[in-house]
Amino acid sequence: MLDVFLWLFVIGAVCDQTGWKPKRHTVASSIGVTAAVLVAILAIPTSRPLIWQRGANATETLIGGEWLFLVLCLVSIPIAISTVHRSSGGWDRWLGDLSYPLYLFHWLPRDWYYRQVDWAQPAWWNGGLLLTNFAASVLGAVVLLHLIDRPAQRARAAWFKLRESRATTIRSSKAENPGL
Repeated sequence: MLDVFLWLFVIGAVCDQTGWKPKRHTVASSIGVTAAVLVAILAIPTSRPLIWQRGANATETLIGGEWLFLVLCLVSIPIAISTVHRSSGGWDRWLGDLSYPLYLFHWLPRDWYYRQVDWAQPAWWNGGLLLTNFAASVLGAVVLLHLIDRPAQRARAAWFKLRESRATTIRSSKAENPGL
């Protein structure tokens, strides 16, 4: 069975290819149902591991009977699709730029968190570890974005600009001297 995230990618691709844009009331309904499913996940004791489960992929979770994760993903699709064609400002662009470094870096604090979490400890202790995990993930991603990703993007843009400039110069000189 293919990983559920592949199916979600396919759904997103189909939405893009068909040009589907959910109406406002569909997005509002999706927000309400998504919130209800999140409350259900927290309220049903057997579904709580969806939040804390270490490294389980969604397929294993679903096979284990935790189908609420799939429901959560499906009911939130209109919310995700509604954001695709929305204009945004600098803050949103920065968050978008941060997403890939966050994906790359979050594995380190995540592994630290899973080594440290102890269910025999009080909830505030494990919650503090989780917040530390989140903070370290975001901080590491910001460092990657500003010290590696942004400079690499500037270098790439300069390289393309140089290539474009050289190509324009070559075209100009060939137009002026057709015999070259």
